[in-house]
Amino acid sequence: IYITGCDRVIMTDVEVTGDDEGTGILLADCTDVTLDRPYVHDMKHGDSSSSDPGDDKIQGIWLIRGSRAAINAPVVRSLHAEWSGQAAFNRYTRGIAVSGAENFTITAPLISDVDQGIDISGDENPQYFSIMGGSLEECYTWGVKCANSTQEGSVVGTTAKRCGIAGFVVSAPSTTMTDKAQRIDFIGCKAIATGYGNVWQ
Repeated sequence: IYITGCDRVIMTDVEVTGDDEGTGILLADCTDVTLDRPYVHDMKHGDSSSSDPGDDKIQGIWLIRGSRAAINAPVVRSLHAEWSGQAAFNRYTRGIAVSGAENFTITAPLISDVDQGIDISGDENPQYFSIMGGSLEECYTWGVKCANSTQEGSVVGTTAKRCGIAGFVVSAPSTTMTDKAQRIDFIGCKAIATGYGNVWQ
């Protein structure tokens, strides 16, 4: 589902599933967005003859720029990639991705079996946000990631279970940028059983 350049977008109990790379629900340059109980699940990119994709290929929900978005009680699970004769698994997928958006909230997310649970990053200053409650489980790399130029946010009462590298991470860009990730609060969060799968020892 792809919606761009719209004001006042409302989705209630929308379900997306299916194979191939891409995004379940994508909202670009939209204002005043409400997603209530979106459910994105069981998407897979590639097959045993595919080459290593090398980067993210599937996003469950993706906000690109725009302002004033509320994602309430999202469920995203089982986003997989397959390549080079191996079985499909959750590498190169993101449950919820945010690039450049401002003034957004993600409340009570339930995200599992993806690579990155919630990825707030990019070089367009995503800012003024909150993630409240919820659980991120069995993420191949990160539970909640705030990277590059992400600023002015809070993550409150969120639990990350069995995430491969870390439950929560804030990182600066790898290249020189004027604005870097900063001023992000983590309050009452828990990271449990990191190092899941023994891939990132």
